[in-house]
Formats: sequence, C-alpha cells, structure tokens
Amino acid sequence: MLCIPCLGTGEFPGKRTCRRCAGQGDLPDTRLNNPMCPYCIGKGRDRFRKGQLCSVCDGWGRLPGKEDTGHTVDKVHAAPKQSVAETNESGDPDPPYDRHPGNPNQLEDVLRSMVGDVEVCDPSLATSSLDRLRLLDRCDLIRVLTHDVDANVLPRIREFTRELPRFLFRRYGGREISDRYVLTTTEIFFLGPSTEDGNGRSPTLIRVPVDVAGEMIQDVRVGFDRLWRAGDRLG
Repeated sequence: MLCIPCLGTGEFPGKRTCRRCAGQGDLPDTRLNNPMCPYCIGKGRDRFRKGQLCSVCDGWGRLPGKEDTGHTVDKVHAAPKQSVAETNESGDPDPPYDRHPGNPNQLEDVLRSMVGDVEVCDPSLATSSLDRLRLLDRCDLIRVLTHDVDANVLPRIREFTRELPRFLFRRYGGREISDRYVLTTTEIFFLGPSTEDGNGRSPTLIRVPVDVAGEMIQDVRVGFDRLWRAGDRLG
C-alpha cells in the first residue's frame, strides 16, 4: 500500500527521508482494509505536531489490528488530548469529522450540493458509480480516477462522456488504489466499502471540512494528480 505521510515519494518536506517507510514509498498491505485513523484523518501525520507521525496509527493512516499490535484497535484511546471544544458531555473526544452510516439520501444530497471542480477516486468503477456521478450536475470539471473497470461499464463511459463532456475518466494501472473519496476545494469525503446488496444501502460517508483537514486536502490532491498523469484515458 502507498505510504500516506510521504504520498509514495519516500521523503518528508525538506528532503527528509520518511520515517514510516524508510524512504521506500510503500508499506506492507497488512492494514490495507483496516479502518481509517480518525485522529489524523488517514493522513498519517500528527495533527498537532508538525513533521511528526500520528501517534495513534504510527503513520499508517489506518488503525492497527491484532496482527500489528497484539491487541485490538483500542490503541485509539491513546490519542493526543483534544481541546474542550472537541469533547462531548461525557468528556470523551468526538471524532474531528462527520460520519454518516450507509444512507443513500445522505450521499446523494452531498453530491448534489457540490460545485466547482471535483476529483473522484473510486478503485472499482461499476454501473452504480456512473449513476451517482450524474448527481454532480452543478460541478464544472469532474475528474474520475479508477483502477478496475467492469467490461460492461466501458461502453457506458463512452456514452457518458459524450453526453456530459465535463467528465473525464482515467484508469491508473500501477499499484492498486485502495481509498474511495470525493475531493473539492474545501472538503474531502471518504467513502467506506460499498454495502449495496439490494437493500438500498450506500457506503459509509466520512466528511472532513477544510478547517479540520488543513493541508491534507492539498496533499491528497497532489497524490491524485500524480496518479492522474500516469493513468490511461477512458471514454
């Protein structure tokens, strides 16, 4: 899996070797399917100490599991203490983002509200993905990056882009993309694994505004642009 703190470059700012991957740019796939770390918001860097790895996930961007620590993901309780504004009435820290379970209306409302340029990263592009993308009807330019595309979806992409030329699709054939997200200039929306099984449910939605994400939005966009340039055009 891609080393998140250095975005696969092997370097931290200032030409320093990334301490998480030791300059390799890659990490083992042992945490690939683990939940995103809520304290660094998947970034792998400490939110309060610039230049330091997240003390909860140790820079992985995903929570540890039994194979990593010898115990469950309870390590999350060792997170840095948050301010009073970030705690609930019981004194426990609230997550620094909005998390919504698989509610199709929630996701559809979010997509309909988006404006401007948008980047979409979806590891597996299916027919349902194209149907949801149509909801971005208020946006200007929409770039969609994927890794796996169903054979029956390819002809639909051609029809889709002819009808809606503001959409651009590319497939990145390198290392597999694992995260699903929608990126705007002010927010990033992480989508959990799809739970669609005929019951109308949608992926879990994690909404991270710019005042929480900070420079993470720019970092994610840099990584997206790098994969986009290396991708092959679809449609």
